[in-house]
Amino acid sequence: MNQSNFKFQKKNKGFTLVELIVVISLIVILSAIVGSKFIDINIFKRSSDFEKTFQSLSLAQQLSQNQRRNIYINNHENKLRLCYIETNNLCPNNQSVLLNGKVYEVDLNNNLEIASNIFFASNGQLNINILNINFGSQSIIVYGNTGFIEKVVN
Repeated sequence: MNQSNFKFQKKNKGFTLVELIVVISLIVILSAIVGSKFIDINIFKRSSDFEKTFQSLSLAQQLSQNQRRNIYINNHENKLRLCYIETNNLCPNNQSVLLNGKVYEVDLNNNLEIASNIFFASNGQLNINILNINFGSQSIIVYGNTGFIEKVVN
C-alpha cells in the first residue's frame, strides 16, 4: 500500500465541537422544562417572603433604637410597611419610614397574619411578649422582652 493513500484512509474518531454543543444545549433545555414540572414555585415565593420579612423586622428594630422612637410593622394588601404612627391598621404616607427619600415598603407574595399595633419601642424591644410569623416550614419568632429576632427552619 502506498503511504500517500494511507493518509486519506485514516478515519477521524469522536465528535465535533458543534455536535457536542448541540447535544448539551438540548439536555439543558429538556432539563429546564422537565424540572419546572417538579419544582413548586410557591416554595420560592414563601422563602422570598420569609427573607423580606426578616430583613424588614431587623430594619424596624434597628431604626427604633437609632431614632429613639416607635417603629410600627404594618401589613396591608400584601405590602409590608414600616411607619412611625399606625392609624386604623394603616400606615399613613406622611408617617411612613423613608429610606433614601422613598417610603419603605416591601411587596410580598402572600398576605401575612400580623396583628395591628405591633411595634418596636425605642429600646428595640417588641411591645408584645412574642410574635410568631409562619411561612410553611419556616418561621420568624420575635421575643418581646429581649427584641431577639430568630429564624426557625424545619
